[in-house]
Amino acid sequence: MAALPIRFEELVQLKSVGVEDSSITFNSCTLESDAYVCIREQKGDASPEVVIVDLKNGNNVTRRPIKADSAIMHWSRQVIALKAQSRTLQIFDLEQKQKLKSATMNEDVQYWKWVTETTLGLVTESSVFHWDVYDPSQAAPCYVGMLYSCYDLIRPDLVLEISWRHGLNDFTMPYMINMLCQQTKELATLKADNEARKAKDKEQEKDDTNTPILGGNRLMITAGPGGSQSPAPYGQT
Repeated sequence: MAALPIRFEELVQLKSVGVEDSSITFNSCTLESDAYVCIREQKGDASPEVVIVDLKNGNNVTRRPIKADSAIMHWSRQVIALKAQSRTLQIFDLEQKQKLKSATMNEDVQYWKWVTETTLGLVTESSVFHWDVYDPSQAAPCYVGMLYSCYDLIRPDLVLEISWRHGLNDFTMPYMINMLCQQTKELATLKADNEARKAKDKEQEKDDTNTPILGGNRLMITAGPGGSQSPAPYGQT
């Protein structure tokens, strides 16, 4: 029997490091890479804690009290992102023991994920943001990326309306330029096809006009053999 193309290797049993079964869920347990497992855990009436299992360091476990509802660890650095009440965000460097950034969003963050070594991706009801945790500026809309990901799924008029309502015209302009360029090419193709069809129809109409109904060099027969004779001229019997 051929060997399996994928090798499965058990790294740790979370229960063996003190994590309860009720905390091992999609809502409270995250695995961003092969470096860390991050769990938000609350045992009974105790205050919630964040549990970090370092898979690259002998499954070393770190527990810290938190007030956040959700937490995700960086891929490879000891940097953790915390989210409270769906809108309040904080980024901490655990190794340096300092807060890197914090922000309060205008809408609930419905999905978030580390997208690069320094950037946290945030998805709200109406926008997508990229937040560089080492840049002093706040989260910037990643609107253009969403537009190109959904290029064939949304209508340009809706894009313009959303841009106008949320002040995203500068972010939308590259998309609109590309869309107008594509539409201009498609219209030119349709126009050329239409002109070719009209020319073909005109040529066909000309051929039909010059062709006799019964074909060339044929006589119209008024009465065949056995048919009645032509009537006599008026006044003759």
